[in-house]
Amino acid sequence: MFGRRLFRTERARGRTTSVADGAPVDGPRGWRSAMRSKIAVLAGVLVVWGCASRSSLVSNQTYYELEPVKALDIDQSLLPVNLVVRVHNVADMGLSYKNRFELKVNGRLIAPVTEVSNVQSDYEYQLKLKPGYYEVKGTYFGAGGWSEERAEVRTRDLVRIEPGRRTILEAWIRKNWDGTPAEKVMFFDVSYQPITESGAGPGTGPAPGVRGERETAMASQPPVEVTVPTGVQLSRPGASAILRNRPVMIQINTDPDHCDVIVDDQAVGQSPLRIWIDSSTSHVIQISRPGYRTAIRYLDASRLAGEEKITLIERLEKE
Repeated sequence: MFGRRLFRTERARGRTTSVADGAPVDGPRGWRSAMRSKIAVLAGVLVVWGCASRSSLVSNQTYYELEPVKALDIDQSLLPVNLVVRVHNVADMGLSYKNRFELKVNGRLIAPVTEVSNVQSDYEYQLKLKPGYYEVKGTYFGAGGWSEERAEVRTRDLVRIEPGRRTILEAWIRKNWDGTPAEKVMFFDVSYQPITESGAGPGTGPAPGVRGERETAMASQPPVEVTVPTGVQLSRPGASAILRNRPVMIQINTDPDHCDVIVDDQAVGQSPLRIWIDSSTSHVIQISRPGYRTAIRYLDASRLAGEEKITLIERLEKE
């Protein structure tokens, strides 16, 4: 009986021999097991090869992959301000008394450059950030009666901080007669300036061409006849030449908003809008909107000389 049981056991095992390596294989199942083993070995070789290849970095990878062994103590005063945030029309001595504004970058509350009061109209923030993308959001608090209303001030996309360029965010708070926000959500205008070697603070060096978030494609409109004073020669540079040496910032506010703005026959965007123009020449600004009469403003070079910022406020009349 014992011998019969042993015979059955050996027969049940039914061993065969592999032709490739002479190793015993248990039929089809044994063949699959051998293949799995070879695949596992091959995968291990690939993993080791991949690790070896990752240990060698090219020049473009070193900036992101390598961290300093020890941090270097850097004088913060030598680092340039590369993000400037300005908010206007926050509070005043009238019905906007005690209105305020708060700014957060990546969820962290940021203090303004100077201490603000209950009637502070303009808030300014100056930050020194590492290159990358940041989330910038602000909150306007408007006291109306017994309650306090809030409005969000933000950008349409993440704020981009680049080496050698200063990012500028600027917003005008639009309020009702009682100081409460006229809109629940407002947006920053975004522009860029180069960071000059002569100074780290904002506003150093001439401003180049500025790109704003309110850039829009405008439909072509018939030219408007402009009466120019005798003896004045108007320069009609292209859009790239408008933003050149000795720039003057022009803030254009209109009633109603979203009016088309044309500077020297070049469409530059919709109001409210902020642009930089050459102060060495005269310019013609056209402000129009369907259903309203076109407003024309002539800026003489003599008025622009020595100015850093000019604010134009236009109320268009209905046709």
